[in-house]
Amino acid sequence: MQIIMIDIIFSFSLFIIAFLSRLYLRYKIQPGFLKLDFPMRGYPGDVLVHLVMIKLIRENNNAIPRQAPQFLVGGDFNYPAFYHWLCSFLPTRLLERYEFLISPLLEGIHAVVFYFGLSMVLQEVAILPSEDMSTAAAIGSVAFIFTPLLYSEPWHACLISPRVLGMLFGNIALFAQVVVLSSGAGFEWWACIAVTMTALVIITSKFSTQAVVFISSLLSLLSMSYWPILLTFLGILLSIICTGGYAWLLIKGHINHSRHYCYSQSWTSNTAFSSSIFIDSAKLLIKGQIRSAIHTLKKHPAHRILMNFPWILVFFILLFGFQIIVIDQWHQKFLLWAFSGILVAFIVISDRLKFIGESYRYFDYCIFPFIITIFSYDILLAYLVFAVTILYSVISYIKISNIYINYVKSDEAYQELLGHMQRLSESTILCLPGRLVYPLLYEAQHKAVWWLVHAPKFGGAQFNWWAEWQKENETVLPFVSLKATVRSYNSYGAELLVFDSSCDGNSPELESVLKRIKPSFDNGRYQVYEIKNIVDEQV
Repeated sequence: MQIIMIDIIFSFSLFIIAFLSRLYLRYKIQPGFLKLDFPMRGYPGDVLVHLVMIKLIRENNNAIPRQAPQFLVGGDFNYPAFYHWLCSFLPTRLLERYEFLISPLLEGIHAVVFYFGLSMVLQEVAILPSEDMSTAAAIGSVAFIFTPLLYSEPWHACLISPRVLGMLFGNIALFAQVVVLSSGAGFEWWACIAVTMTALVIITSKFSTQAVVFISSLLSLLSMSYWPILLTFLGILLSIICTGGYAWLLIKGHINHSRHYCYSQSWTSNTAFSSSIFIDSAKLLIKGQIRSAIHTLKKHPAHRILMNFPWILVFFILLFGFQIIVIDQWHQKFLLWAFSGILVAFIVISDRLKFIGESYRYFDYCIFPFIITIFSYDILLAYLVFAVTILYSVISYIKISNIYINYVKSDEAYQELLGHMQRLSESTILCLPGRLVYPLLYEAQHKAVWWLVHAPKFGGAQFNWWAEWQKENETVLPFVSLKATVRSYNSYGAELLVFDSSCDGNSPELESVLKRIKPSFDNGRYQVYEIKNIVDEQV
């Protein structure tokens, strides 16, 4: 009874710590959010993508639609939408007002699940007295909560996003696979959990799907066991059967999206072809220019692994510098999980594989094995390691929360633009930058020459049009050339160009034409132009 009470107290405390730490991040990036009726109004980012998807599902009688007709380029509605489907049952005004609670709540639940997972493994390996296991698990869970990688981009932790739910399902799926590899008793139950969680991952998060598939494949290879990959395959099969084929549409969409990024969009990124950064950094290091070498290395997205995932450094220091005291079937399999995550991350670090995601994000799915491995060593050493890493993580948390202060701002200029767009009859719009489409389509009735979340079918007419449209870009996406704007008018009948003049990198040709045309709306930041006038002026 005493142990149960301790578990309840610790789990509740961890939930509160995780919840409040994420809510505080929201306060820092948007200080006045509690006073706003719709804190995310006008935000041209992923939040409004998700709200648009929730709106589409709600308008379809809470059923996930197969098409998104508001987006004229894109084809099927083939994005994992289980998270959005759940949110669609919340009243619109309630969701708009309190969306900031959803991700912190899920992060709190994840912390509690993490705690019970640690407790279970510590009990199985019996490396601590029973009265110390709960304390050790709680300390490990606090370390998980403050791992900088989880909030290095604070909006991922405190804005509405399927990422947090997908990460929860993905980590449970991988944990269950490792338990199946390690355990005799309860084998069938954990196999069922692994399959069910994998099925939920498939319909919840695109990146989580990649992480589970890649890591479980390497886990099978390293453990020389078919179980991880078999359980993943069964999870995919279960998702297809239970969703009436919807999951199969998601898988095909996932492939189309990856092809699209591989052949076109990812190469317009200014961080593409960045492997040379490692060579340049090494040359500077050889010359003794340490600061310059570090500054150069920070230009590569992978530097976040070193700065924001202290567990990898701890892992290798302990692995090669200290004697492992406890090594049994359980710890062996968790070591293999950790190595699988490391291999996936360092394979994906290649520029040629950038289209399947930045490598550092795969470590979101490997924190558990890194932390549990620390308990393989002397317990006093483990507590010392946790003390140092938690201190480092808390300092990082404070620094990150101050770096992004007031990151999300209320935009009065957007309110004026929205009022103008709402007064217009339904029309087809083209927005620069492209993400400005999402807040406008959420609150006004228009169609857009843009894609919702996935690329058109590879090799089809829409895909070819989109590929040509991108080739005409004179600068980094999402800014397009004059030629691409005219193409949108001729091919899809785009009537209005909505332009954010505060953004950099616009095509000189397009800007030259816009200077000679009077906008139908102009409030200093946003302008609305009739594209027919742009076409006529070009001629």
